[in-house]
Amino acid sequence: MIFDESPKKAALFADGVASIARQWLLRSGLWKWALAGIGGLLTLLPGLALIPKPSGSLDAVRLDTPVGFVMVIALASVFAVSLTLILAVTWFRFAGRRRA
Repeated sequence: MIFDESPKKAALFADGVASIARQWLLRSGLWKWALAGIGGLLTLLPGLALIPKPSGSLDAVRLDTPVGFVMVIALASVFAVSLTLILAVTWFRFAGRRRA
């Protein structure tokens, strides 16, 4: 169908823009970075959910209580998993370049 003869020019234009954007994202490799960022945020969300709401004082959650201990262990675990993911991605990228 010719663009000038189409009764729905706006729909054809929007489809063309969406198609060009999709092709650019897939071929440029930008989707890998976006997916990595989303994965990193999903990894950190459970740790952020454990952070207590501010109550006006810094000693709202004491570390010598069971809740404080669990919070420290959970945040350390999230940090360890995040660091492991970063190191794994870095290692595989380095190993892939060395082979090629």
